[in-house]
Amino acid sequence: MDLKYIQQQVAQRRKQRLLLLCIGVGLTVATLIIMVFYLNQNKITRNDLQLSPVEFGDFAIKVVANGQFKSRNPSLVTVKQEGVVQEILVEQGQYVELGTVLLKLTNDNLLFKRSQLQTQHNNAQLEFELISARLALELVKQETEVARLAGEYEILKAQYSAQKKLAENSIISSLDLMTTQVRLQNLERQHYLAAKTLDSMNTLHKKENILAQSKITDVSNEISALESHIEQLKLLANERGQIQKINAKLGENLSVGMAALELSNSDDLQFVAQVPEREAQRIQPLSQVNIRVNGTWLGGEVERVSPNVDNGFVDVFIRFERAEDLLLRQDLSARVEITTQIIKSTFFTEKRTAKQEHTQQDVWIFDSQREILTKRTIHFGAMSQQKVVITNGVNSGELLVSYEQSKNWGSTAPKLVM
Repeated sequence: MDLKYIQQQVAQRRKQRLLLLCIGVGLTVATLIIMVFYLNQNKITRNDLQLSPVEFGDFAIKVVANGQFKSRNPSLVTVKQEGVVQEILVEQGQYVELGTVLLKLTNDNLLFKRSQLQTQHNNAQLEFELISARLALELVKQETEVARLAGEYEILKAQYSAQKKLAENSIISSLDLMTTQVRLQNLERQHYLAAKTLDSMNTLHKKENILAQSKITDVSNEISALESHIEQLKLLANERGQIQKINAKLGENLSVGMAALELSNSDDLQFVAQVPEREAQRIQPLSQVNIRVNGTWLGGEVERVSPNVDNGFVDVFIRFERAEDLLLRQDLSARVEITTQIIKSTFFTEKRTAKQEHTQQDVWIFDSQREILTKRTIHFGAMSQQKVVITNGVNSGELLVSYEQSKNWGSTAPKLVM
């Protein structure tokens, strides 16, 4: 065996010893790291504990759901006169007062008929004015004739009186006096007939005036009736409320009786909640309800639960107490809490301490006086509103560690450190 071979063997053994030494050191370091990690994992500070206090009192089991305000009986704004939609003055969801013009229609037939009647009215008015002028002229002529005859009669009467005195003194003959007397009688008769004619003309003219005026009145009445029909082309709000739906479009022809718009009154609103079918089975009529809308709570109660299921949800109909300063509208969404049961005088805590409801579970309890953690078996009941009922195994005020934090502790709790 030569010297070179011996040197190689020595060098190889040195390398092996060095390798074993490195492996040993590595294993030792790894063991130390694992031990440190384990020791750190098995320690916890007081502030890191997820603790929930045990409370005592009445526990309300509630169903929480979303829903919307709905009108019980929408008020329909119907068409009174057929027409084409000319203008829509409101939008869906808008609030309106009683009598507000919502929509305007136009009807060419009614407008054309109004134009014809206005022409007839103008013609009747003109005819009345012409008749009145003619009759007035005729009356003036006849009155002039009566006045003339009355004047001539008075003159002739004076002449007759003078002749009569002269005849008494035999200055004129009796024949001349008789002639004057006959003329006076004839003139008196003419005056009488002219006056009678004037009275007849007055009566006749009044009748003609009344007839002409009646034509104007008849046409005016027709125009008024037509204007009433034209006014009905404006669809007005029949109550104060919110526009729920518009069933008309610009340019559309609407027939009589069609519901062009739907109004909902805030006093006629109810709340309809969509509740999962499983939870809806626990809800009964008259169950107490709280609706959260715009930062305000509205109290109420369940009216009825729908027997129908739609995509796994059931409609629950709720009546509620209205708040004077709260403006509600159709389809306004809100969150509702429905109380299905109240458990009197019971223990309860935060939901995070229990794995599931209605189970028996080992729970870690923190003793704040002795600063230690102890394990205890607890019976959990129903869960609701992030709370869970505890049927036995605890006292009020005790602090329970959350399930998620303690589920991997096993039988030994981590060491509490300051």
